[in-house]
Amino acid sequence: MLLTILSAWLFVEKRRLVEVFPEKERKPWDLWELRILVLISLTLQISQIVLGSRRKYNPSTLLRLSLWSAYLTADWVATVALGVLSNNQRPSCTCDIDSISNTTNPINDELSAFWAPFLLLHLGGPDTITAYALADNELWIRHLLGLAVQMIVAIYITVTAWSRTWLSFLTIPMLFAGGIKYIERTLSLRSANREQFLDSLLNPPDPGPNYAKFMEEFCLKKAEGFSVLAIEVIDAADQPDAAGSGNNNGNTSKRILPDAYGFFNTFRRLFVDLILSFHDRDKSRYYFQNQNLISKTAFEVVEIELGFAYEVFYTKAPIMYTIWGCIFRFITSTCTIIVFVLFLIIEKHNHPWDDLIITYILLVGAIILEFYAVILLLSSDWTQLWLSEDGWYKSRSKISTELKDFIFQHFLKKSKDAKSAKTAKDTSSLCSARGNLVFEEYERSSSFNWTTEVEFDHSILIWHIATDICYHSNGGKKLAAKNLRCKGSKNLSDYMLYLLVMCPFLLPIGIGMIRKWVKRKIGSLFGSL
Repeated sequence: MLLTILSAWLFVEKRRLVEVFPEKERKPWDLWELRILVLISLTLQISQIVLGSRRKYNPSTLLRLSLWSAYLTADWVATVALGVLSNNQRPSCTCDIDSISNTTNPINDELSAFWAPFLLLHLGGPDTITAYALADNELWIRHLLGLAVQMIVAIYITVTAWSRTWLSFLTIPMLFAGGIKYIERTLSLRSANREQFLDSLLNPPDPGPNYAKFMEEFCLKKAEGFSVLAIEVIDAADQPDAAGSGNNNGNTSKRILPDAYGFFNTFRRLFVDLILSFHDRDKSRYYFQNQNLISKTAFEVVEIELGFAYEVFYTKAPIMYTIWGCIFRFITSTCTIIVFVLFLIIEKHNHPWDDLIITYILLVGAIILEFYAVILLLSSDWTQLWLSEDGWYKSRSKISTELKDFIFQHFLKKSKDAKSAKTAKDTSSLCSARGNLVFEEYERSSSFNWTTEVEFDHSILIWHIATDICYHSNGGKKLAAKNLRCKGSKNLSDYMLYLLVMCPFLLPIGIGMIRKWVKRKIGSLFGSL
């Protein structure tokens, strides 16, 4: 509030203030005032984006003081610069232009108006800091009002200086980018506001089990021949997964990201004085009491969890790590690069060299800040977490004629066996065989019942793992290069897993209901290898 009052006083009393100094000193200041403010604004933005990312893990008093000063000063400088720009666009300011031009080069109105969108970019702030303290998030309505006022001022400056040149048209995409930046900051402050944060944690009332749907699924699975029991199933997401937690290698952080994020989603309720259930307490206790968990991993989990909390309350993370955030970042980066290229190629540089240098500094500075923000975005824990949950890879393999012939001969033999079967039960066993025919051929069926007398999805996973182990051990991969059946078995195994995970609708109806569970289990399995 003090800075706002000071800004208003500065605009009102500017003429009286400068009258204290002689006219000879006042003229250079009038000419360089805007240029100095614009450069200071860019410098403060660079300071914030660099210091803001270090503040999370560096408690240095000097760093905190520097960031606090830059955070408080940045908005004030950008606001004052916009006010000076608006004041310079008034016709009354041109009456003494001849006397000013005798001293040094005046600022071109059209070029100076092109600086207004960059000041909006600065008011939008960097991605690494939106609030210095939690109390700043409570002022999001004030920032929303500031967004409206500053956008109106920037548009007023653009319209007043409009001259139908390339430079005027290049101002439009930069205005768009600056507005998006300011909107990102306002939305981030709103999402971290205590009231809004509390509302986001309150889940809708639980209506209880849907018994009609449960019985429908029960009957469908039973009609398909599954062995079903009416028992309670605990979701795998509710159980802590400590697989591989004791493995002390470079991939530990990537594997514990889902665990740390899960704990953050649970314990963030404490930030708004909500209580935790005994299930949450037991889940956390079980995870950290695991005998395979080492101290380094435990501290990494807590460190990542606190990192998520910091970024939610003090940065643009709530907006940036969403689909809309990625779209916003793409738009702002694209607009800035296109404007820079067009300004470099098309615009006639018939402006004072000092102003052109400042303009290039603003353009290059905006591009550097955008690229730095993208690098931070791609290297963050949020991105690593997203990749660990959407990290599915698939490759294509051409089906050989020999494999087609093998499959055809296999089904031809099964059809003949089904024709000679005496009872319907024998025919059904031929259609539902899950590897037991192979075991019967080698007289080992009794010792491998645990692989055949299971549900269809479990059977696919078991046989896929067995095939994969045989393929990658004891020279199986080299043997597959010579033996077409070995390679064909691997291809068929991979294809069945692909159907189970990616195309469950091609399998029996009940399989589609476990798709999410299978994905989570497979991701956990390969993450622990």
